[in-house]
Amino acid sequence: MIADDFKPNGDYSNQELSDLDLSYSNLEGINLNGATLINVNLRRANLTGASLTGATLKNVRLGAARLYAANFTRAKLSGTWMKGANLENSDFSDADLSEVTLTGANLRGANFCDANLNKAKLNRSDMRDAKLEKAKMKEANLKNAVLIKANLSGANLDQSNLNASDLSEANLESANLQYASLNGAKLVNAKLDNANLKFAELYAANIGFASLKGATLASAKLIRVQLRCSDLSEADLNNINLSGADLNRCNLHKADLSNAHLDSADFRSADLSGANLCNSVLSRANLTYANLDNADLSNARIIGANLSFSSIRKAKLIGTTLTGSKLILVDLQEAEIPSSFLIRVNMSDANLQHCNLYKADLSRIYLSNADMSYVNLTEAELHGANLLRATLHNANLTNCYMNRAFLTSVNLSEANLDRSDLRSSELTELIYDTAKLIGVKLGGNLGVSPAERKKLETMGATFFSGSVYQNEQDETSRRLDGFRDNFKERILDVKDVIRQLQSIIVLLEENVDELMSVDRLEDSKSLLSFIRFSKNTHNEFTQKIEKYELEVIEDLNSGKMHDWQPSDFKQEYDDTHDAILNVSKFARSVQEVWKGLARFTPSVN
Repeated sequence: MIADDFKPNGDYSNQELSDLDLSYSNLEGINLNGATLINVNLRRANLTGASLTGATLKNVRLGAARLYAANFTRAKLSGTWMKGANLENSDFSDADLSEVTLTGANLRGANFCDANLNKAKLNRSDMRDAKLEKAKMKEANLKNAVLIKANLSGANLDQSNLNASDLSEANLESANLQYASLNGAKLVNAKLDNANLKFAELYAANIGFASLKGATLASAKLIRVQLRCSDLSEADLNNINLSGADLNRCNLHKADLSNAHLDSADFRSADLSGANLCNSVLSRANLTYANLDNADLSNARIIGANLSFSSIRKAKLIGTTLTGSKLILVDLQEAEIPSSFLIRVNMSDANLQHCNLYKADLSRIYLSNADMSYVNLTEAELHGANLLRATLHNANLTNCYMNRAFLTSVNLSEANLDRSDLRSSELTELIYDTAKLIGVKLGGNLGVSPAERKKLETMGATFFSGSVYQNEQDETSRRLDGFRDNFKERILDVKDVIRQLQSIIVLLEENVDELMSVDRLEDSKSLLSFIRFSKNTHNEFTQKIEKYELEVIEDLNSGKMHDWQPSDFKQEYDDTHDAILNVSKFARSVQEVWKGLARFTPSVN
């Protein structure tokens, strides 16, 4: 047969066609079912609606051909050249497309279910809404491909190249992406439930708002990845690298993050309840407002991280290192923290009721106004700790080392301090009347009058040297100096909480602006009004604390506080504590609004 023999809608089924040049031909609706095409040039040919079911193509060139709605079911096209071809809505189900070249092709809505696309070149192709269920795509090149809303469920993309591809709203449920490369890829609102991403590379990928329930990402590299608002509940993230990743408002409930590298990751308002974070590295991570209830952080390294306002109830932190971290207003009720390292940690105003801190190292920790009722501090190290106005009601501090600790106005009612060491500690206004003090070591303490020394000795304490107690006038001056230093610290705590409020307002405003720009908000007016109200409230808090600070400093410098009673100092400390609680309460309400915006997904073009 020659080229002129081929007509539109012609029937050439089951024929062997070889060495033909049909380029630029009009072959619309042609029937080539079961045909064998060898060395045929169909470049720029019009094959719209053609049927090639079960056809075999060898060394066939289909570059820039028009194959709209063509039928290639069960066809053998291995190695075929189809660069730039228009295959929109074509059917390639169960076809062999291994090693084909489809670079820059239009494959919108095409059907590749159960097709073999191993080592296929699909870079820069347009595969929007394509059907690729259970397709074999091992080592396929999909770099810069557009796969928006494509269905790749159950597909095998092992070792495939998806760098800079757009998989927004794509369905990748149960897909195999092991060792796949997705650097810079966009997977916004994609479905990756139960997908296998073991050892995959996703540097700087955007996986925001995606669902990865039960997905396996063990040993994957997700450095600087965007995962905000995604669902990773019960996902396997063992040994994963998420350094610098954005996981704000993520659902990581019961996820396995053991041995993970999470340095500088953003977990703000994330749900990590019940998660396994054993042996993970969270240094400099941001976990403000995160939910870590019942999580296991045993032997984790959390150095210089921010966990303020987070909930860590009933969590395990056995042997955990939290050195230099910030845990202001954190809720650690009933947490297990034995043999852990909390050196220089800021835990002001935190709730540690019923916590187990057996043999923990809390050297130079800051626990001002913390509630430590019923806490277990047996054999704990509290050298140089600041517990100003802390509550240790019914706490167990037996054999506790508290040398040079600051215990001004600490409540030790019903506490057990038997055999603890409090030498050289500041004990001004210490509440200890109902405490157990058998074998307590004292000496060189500030704030212990001769009368109080006798009382302490009667209760079983032993003084190894005299206490530093001057005459009443000098003692008053010392207390004022102590108040000045502690007041500065408490004001810094208040300002820290106010800064956190400002930070969450900025996040809310940015999120609202982003959603408004893509017309995703129905009630933007009320949100904008709330943002204005929040900003005004923040300014009021700032002005009030600045005015209050100036007034107290002025009273200190003028000598007005020289005649103050101990109860007056306590009231000032309580006022700063109340200010912290008020600001944090409002900040949490703003945070809840920001967290609620996670249900609005960004626009996908």
